[in-house]
Amino acid sequence: MKLLLLLLAVIKSSGSIKIACDYDYTCTIEQLTTSQQLHHLATYSFGDAGMIKLIDSLVPPEAISSFQPIVNYLILERCPLETVRLWQMRIPVFSFDVLRNMEKLNGIELSYNRIERLQLSPNASCCQNLTLLDLSFNRLSTIDCALLSSMQALTVLQLSSNVIQELYGSLHLPNLTELDLSNNRIKSIDLCQWQIGSLKVLNVINNRIEHLFDCLRELQNLKTFQIAGNALTQLDFASFAQLRLVLLNFSRNRIEIVHNRNAVWPKTVCIKLNGNPVARNTTDLC
Repeated sequence: MKLLLLLLAVIKSSGSIKIACDYDYTCTIEQLTTSQQLHHLATYSFGDAGMIKLIDSLVPPEAISSFQPIVNYLILERCPLETVRLWQMRIPVFSFDVLRNMEKLNGIELSYNRIERLQLSPNASCCQNLTLLDLSFNRLSTIDCALLSSMQALTVLQLSSNVIQELYGSLHLPNLTELDLSNNRIKSIDLCQWQIGSLKVLNVINNRIEHLFDCLRELQNLKTFQIAGNALTQLDFASFAQLRLVLLNFSRNRIEIVHNRNAVWPKTVCIKLNGNPVARNTTDLC
């Protein structure tokens, strides 16, 4: 028989879990709704299964990571989760198609999964109410801004500690307030193509940036700009004159020249220049 049906009975008001494993190394789990069921599931042997599919299940978001020791791939269908956390799942390609039709989803945390590439099927939509996307500590080398731009409700985007060299296309996220691109291999970002007018925090610490981005002055809501640990050799304070900043961190670059260094700053702003050649004649303004 192609399909081997297994039943795991758990005495609980929600009834029993149904587990079906086929010869394609896929196990389907239905009606997983309680922590007690999840506890029993952790002791269950899935043999050589490489994929688990959760259907019609309601589990705490932190429980999703419990499948990590069991399987390499996880599919969610009709699971009314608000947050999905997948850690150390070893997913080379993460497809947002698995999250379609999850209207309540507002947070996705995908750290430490060795993700190398993101994908979403053409003409597909995903995650319309998503406000948090965490893809930090993976292996992404390029970012397709058009894919991320389909998630219009995003307010926090975490892409730190990957190996990102290029962000191509236009990023259109009108509600984005925090963008973390620290600890990557980025040399430049074309902010002039981006529409991120609500951004308050931009972190590009520890990359390979040699020149300040054009169109920085268009980020009228920017409060914190961190670009420490890069390869800047000169700096023009005029780029920030019209912004209401709280923190500018240029420490640990190669800055030798500062243009418009006599600009008048509000008392609330902190400017860090330590670890640069110019710091010998210039002190931090904090």
